Amino acid sequence: IHWIAAGFFTIACFLLPANCLAGMAVSPLQQWVEVKPGKEAFFSVTITNVDRGFGTLPCKMNVNVVDFTVSPQGKISFDKNTKHSRSAAGWISFDAGDCVLEPGESKEIKGKVSAPSGADGDYWAAIMVTLGNPENHKKGIQVRLRTASGVFVHVERRNYIHRGSVVDANISLPEFVPNESL
Repeated sequence: IHWIAAGFFTIACFLLPANCLAGMAVSPLQQWVEVKPGKEAFFSVTITNVDRGFGTLPCKMNVNVVDFTVSPQGKISFDKNTKHSRSAAGWISFDAGDCVLEPGESKEIKGKVSAPSGADGDYWAAIMVTLGNPENHKKGIQVRLRTASGVFVHVERRNYIHRGSVVDANISLPEFVPNESL
């Protein structure tokens, strides 16, 4: 039975069309960006078509900014309808949307975070890279390969309030000399 399964797998590998072979890598998987309120900061993400096999075709990569949430059990959810109060998705823009990568080719995507002037604290979003542009078919199985790079934004306060502290207190009262001429 093992030999039959191995033979079937070998035959299936040779019979599959070359355009089924694809892969991608996104680096870094997470990054921290520090920015001041009302200012801009820059970052970059590199995507790579990692499949270098014989007969591999160029792959279309779609890049979007999305929000994500983490459940109490640790499950990460990426959804277009996911909005939260600490979202940085509206602040992030980048120089690419769709791109085509040849086998083994990499592309650096430069992003910009534009923090609003009233922002303070930590915010987050993700750069979602989707391989190909899957279409909805009535039959068959649709495979969608996606990976993301988390962008965590720390907005530093513009003005730090420093409280004074009393180290030593000297109180001196001026001498009062009554004037007898009145």
